[in-house]
Amino acid sequence: MRYALVDNAGAILRRAEFDATPPTLSPQKGLRWWLDSPPAYDSTTQSPPVAVTPVVGGAVQYVVNAIPLTEAQALLKARVSTERKRRELGGATIGGRMIPTDMETRALIQELTERVRDGATSVNFQRADGTWVTLTAAQFVTLARAVRAYIQACRAAERAHHDAIDALTSPAAAAYDTTTGWPA
Repeated sequence: MRYALVDNAGAILRRAEFDATPPTLSPQKGLRWWLDSPPAYDSTTQSPPVAVTPVVGGAVQYVVNAIPLTEAQALLKARVSTERKRRELGGATIGGRMIPTDMETRALIQELTERVRDGATSVNFQRADGTWVTLTAAQFVTLARAVRAYIQACRAAERAHHDAIDALTSPAAAAYDTTTGWPA
């Protein structure tokens, strides 16, 4: 169990874990071990527990406060941005096939787009499953447009979430669902 070493003024000097009862301390030093069990808390709506000092009553007491709205909004926006990156870089199903959308593949698509603009009539492209396909210029242009549309849809969804989060009026709105509204 976790204990706090508390002085006569009720200040917490340090914390320690003990498998059994903590060691007995000399009464003249004015120190004693008190049970220290911080409560669980929801990091999306509450700040970490803060010990109430001076400590009285044999156990450390804690206060858990709601986080300010602006902090809750920042946490939600960070969660949304992480989800957008995961989806944007994780591939898209286009024409029934999983197509990579990571940065390397997007750079390759840009390079192949330039080749098609320069007159190439076909390009070789590797799918997410590792198989190769030769695409005509028209097929490739369709694929490149679909990838760009998917990336833009991910960014549009992120912005819509950010706008909705900005409109929240309560930190308890951390129950806002960041997993909906994304392109498939």
